[in-house]
Amino acid sequence: MRLNDSGLYLSLMLETLQTTIAPELQSPTAQVANAIMQNCLKELLRRESKTPALLAEANRQGLALLEEMRKTLPGETQPLAAGQQGTAEATGKMLQQLIDDNAALTQEMTLLSRALSMLPAGQRPDSVTGLLKRAAQWELQFHVDLLWELPATSGVNAQLDPLPLEVLQRFLRSVHPDGQGVTVKDMQRAEGGSGKQTFLFTLVDGSGRESSLVARKSDCVPMVTRDAFIIEREFHLLLALSRAGYKVAKPLWLGKNVPETDGDFFVMERVAGRIPGTFLDGAQQIPERYLLDLAELLARLHNIELEKFDDYIRQFDSPALLGETIEQCCHRTIAEWRTYAAESREQPPSPVTEYLIDWLGRNVPKHSGRPVLVHGDFNIHNILGHEGRVSGVLDWECALFGAPEQDLAYIRPHISKHIDWDQFVAHYLKSGGKPLDIATFDFYNAFAIMRILHGVLRSGSNLLTRATKDNRLFMIQLGYLPQFMGLALGSTTD
Repeated sequence: MRLNDSGLYLSLMLETLQTTIAPELQSPTAQVANAIMQNCLKELLRRESKTPALLAEANRQGLALLEEMRKTLPGETQPLAAGQQGTAEATGKMLQQLIDDNAALTQEMTLLSRALSMLPAGQRPDSVTGLLKRAAQWELQFHVDLLWELPATSGVNAQLDPLPLEVLQRFLRSVHPDGQGVTVKDMQRAEGGSGKQTFLFTLVDGSGRESSLVARKSDCVPMVTRDAFIIEREFHLLLALSRAGYKVAKPLWLGKNVPETDGDFFVMERVAGRIPGTFLDGAQQIPERYLLDLAELLARLHNIELEKFDDYIRQFDSPALLGETIEQCCHRTIAEWRTYAAESREQPPSPVTEYLIDWLGRNVPKHSGRPVLVHGDFNIHNILGHEGRVSGVLDWECALFGAPEQDLAYIRPHISKHIDWDQFVAHYLKSGGKPLDIATFDFYNAFAIMRILHGVLRSGSNLLTRATKDNRLFMIQLGYLPQFMGLALGSTTD
């Protein structure tokens, strides 16, 4: 009897999940897990049919491009990674071999892109810029070819390593004025957020008074290990923002190297409200009042004096920032990200990020203004709405100092879906916002997404290496990675 092929078994499993198991699931956690399983089975079905041919063709094109890049690099005649010749010639190869070939091609193309971008101006051939962009487009294209749908992945994942209630309670008893009189109850995971873990809980003090609080915890392997992506830095940045009177949850206590947990965390007050939408999916309807509140909040943020962050800057950033223009600050920050990409052993190779860093370094706009604090991910998925108004701004891990245009450029696509963009800008300016150079928006949008893309790439890598149990990250390669790459490259002009 002939063995049934894998596609048949996968199809039967998918049909069973859809028709028999899904209707019986009641909890949100189980429903989210079911959706993820269905999406993964669809991907495995593709790997039984279309994926091998797509990867073989992508590898063939990649090899041809590598040869051009090698010939362009002065004195470079041998590949930087061995074993590439002829890897993509046969479409009959096993899928795993094609995947391994593609990973090796990506690695070498990243190294060649970096070497070409670092050539001194007088030694850089005119063809380098085009080659770097073609390498980035090659990486984006095979992810787009493999993209079948953008899956819905918001929700709670019960498989994540938790912050145990007993550990949190023991920590709070060590820092709270009431000591052993403190108890924790009603602790639960919050929805959303794949960069950090968020827990909601109730603290009962020694007098019996209850407070609704939040614990924000780093994964055991953070997506990015610089700037406010580091949980300690985010805590201190929130502290400075809270002291400046900005609409954020007040941070209370920082937990570093706490025994029996795999990442640092901090505890903060809880702001009433709910998140109205997601980054890529947007939201069906957002009240105009919310959107105008966002314009006002951006104006307020960009008007906080740099000196309000003096302690934070001197401890966690470059003191040079206090005397820089925005243009100088951008040049320095891009150079730091170039070093980070080259020296971070954990960062996955990516021709797209190499091209973006090169393009950004060559296209920094003139800007004599003083740097301001930029949220870096200011959007509808990072705000809370309550009783018709925006009640708080969340998730400051992408924050940095730079140009106000960055926050405006980043949020423009979502605002434009709901109200006239000029109305939003006019309200921002009326609320005291900084003068804006609209012509620079593409640059600052590419800059914002370049930073986020490093985290997206790393999160997918963390899943591959089993550094995280967050099964929502299955969707990184299947949906979010090509989306972010496309957004970034769409802002460049070479």
